[in-house]
Amino acid sequence: IELGAMANKAGGSIVILFAARLRSDGRMLWSRRFTIPADDTLAHLRQVASSVTVAILHGVEALRETVPDPRLRRMPLQDVFSYSAPRLRRADEQLAQIDPNGDKAVILSLRSYIRHTMLLERLSKNPEDDAELAADMAARARELSPGNPSALGVNAMVAAYRGQRETAFDMARHAMAIDDENPIARLAYSSALTSMGHHREAEAEASAAHNSALSELGPAAWILRRAIATMRVGDLPAAERYFSTTHGYAPENRPALRFLSAIRYELNDHEGARRALQQLKKLEPDFSLELMGSDGYPVDSLRRAGLLKVTKSGLI
Repeated sequence: IELGAMANKAGGSIVILFAARLRSDGRMLWSRRFTIPADDTLAHLRQVASSVTVAILHGVEALRETVPDPRLRRMPLQDVFSYSAPRLRRADEQLAQIDPNGDKAVILSLRSYIRHTMLLERLSKNPEDDAELAADMAARARELSPGNPSALGVNAMVAAYRGQRETAFDMARHAMAIDDENPIARLAYSSALTSMGHHREAEAEASAAHNSALSELGPAAWILRRAIATMRVGDLPAAERYFSTTHGYAPENRPALRFLSAIRYELNDHEGARRALQQLKKLEPDFSLELMGSDGYPVDSLRRAGLLKVTKSGLI
């Protein structure tokens, strides 16, 4: 792929045109046009860079379908940020093929992130082994690239899963200091802020991450984080909307259904709560309200917010 760009100044604005062509025959793959104010280019150029990055990744995916080539490797980012066990396993296999020696920090970070998701989603067949492997991959990624914000962000998530809230907060804050536009760093930082009780700041970070162009790679992950932060602020109607949107993007996302059942019950939408519980039961055959109320079930955010009344509702 050949990427070209042209820029012209028109009045008080700068117009930038990006175009990607197939090198072999000159075929246009995609083009993007941006108009930014001439007196404030820096902040806007960062958004332009994010949008172009997303376009390149989508372009590579389209190229793989248009020009099949077994040598062409892609970063399976949409699968990485999914909540489906088959897609997550497929992403892990593809990442392992890209980096068979395990010496690339970003690849290791993404593989650790996949295991972190599977642990939270109760998709792991061997939780203890996967937790150990996720921590090992995250640590190796950090050792290979100590200043990599993705590696630091994933290390923060793994530390949070292990209950090390202060460590998670410090690592996420360090990742943001290096690159506050990094999507994984922002997810980790917003989550760490929530765990430390800084709910307004967590909601602001989640909102900024959701509005970033890079959130297009896996919108459910960023909307879910915004929904949780909004819930902890206390805006339950808005949180219910965000959780519903998360479910729309990723019907297999289990946390969204857990939160929807609890929040809808709190808002006296008992029928909506029942629907969410029934959908969750389909994804988790062993699910019960008694299990949801137990200490080992992953609903700490709901427990801390005092939103587990649904577990005593008898709705299913």
